[in-house]
Amino acid sequence: MGPDLWLIIFESMKYIGYIGVCLYYFVPEIYVLQTPEGKPSYLVLAIILYVFLFIILILVYYLTNKKTRGETFALWKISPIHIASGSILKDGVLAKISGKNNIFNESDTMEFMSESFSFGFFVSLDNSSIETVSGGALKDGEPFQPFIVVPGAYDLLLDPLHETLRIDFKTYKTNDYSVKLPTIKSRRWHQILITIDGRTADIYQNGNLVKTVPLPNVISARPGTPYVLMNSDMFTRLALIQAWPQRLKEADIINNYKTNTDAQGIPRLPTATDVFGVPNFNFCVGGSCLGGTKAPQKALSHVNYEYS
Repeated sequence: MGPDLWLIIFESMKYIGYIGVCLYYFVPEIYVLQTPEGKPSYLVLAIILYVFLFIILILVYYLTNKKTRGETFALWKISPIHIASGSILKDGVLAKISGKNNIFNESDTMEFMSESFSFGFFVSLDNSSIETVSGGALKDGEPFQPFIVVPGAYDLLLDPLHETLRIDFKTYKTNDYSVKLPTIKSRRWHQILITIDGRTADIYQNGNLVKTVPLPNVISARPGTPYVLMNSDMFTRLALIQAWPQRLKEADIINNYKTNTDAQGIPRLPTATDVFGVPNFNFCVGGSCLGGTKAPQKALSHVNYEYS
């Protein structure tokens, strides 16, 4: 079952529970433990059945939704360094708005990224970026701006003038091997997903295989902790960054894109829910999960996490 169906199921259970609490406060006389014949009342039996079903649902949910990938459901806003610098206090959390910010921590990187791995993200390039590119960046005619780095594997750069993505692969004892995708249209969300297995890299855009690249050599080492570069000469948004410790099959990549986007291709960003919203237990508010909804220590997802 998909995440949306699970959310509907748990939301339904939550509101059934609300109805039961309201009945207790407004019609307490119906909460009798036994009928005149000394048998358990139907209401008590219904409560027992409700608790039993809720426990079974939670067990099935966690058994069938084992963690197979690292995810960060976030919204990063990258903006020019002369517009945003330093730090701001937002929603009670001190957020860096310059320099780099790790996507995963070291233990998550070790768990979800190996020598053969898949890494994907959603990116939206603002067309106002064209006006912010400085004159010095135009000398070579291709003002590529770095925005994501996967150490030991590749750097990702955007050219806002030509709406082009460049991937600089880092392979063992060779110079960078660059691949360009001139298909990153501004003001649209694009999912870019790259799988690496040995000396082969497959590049997908919006669930479709757009290029298979034979690399000069294998990547130089196991990938390091990936990070986002927060400042550049462009305005860009990033959302839903994912990593898997294996090369995904094409059918899985297509399904992943369909599952995580709406009819317009916009990525789904979940919102934090209360304790009854079981599917959202691993979401937390704030860059370091410091405020708002509490979450397990190894939570990989962040909600309403924005940079100015």
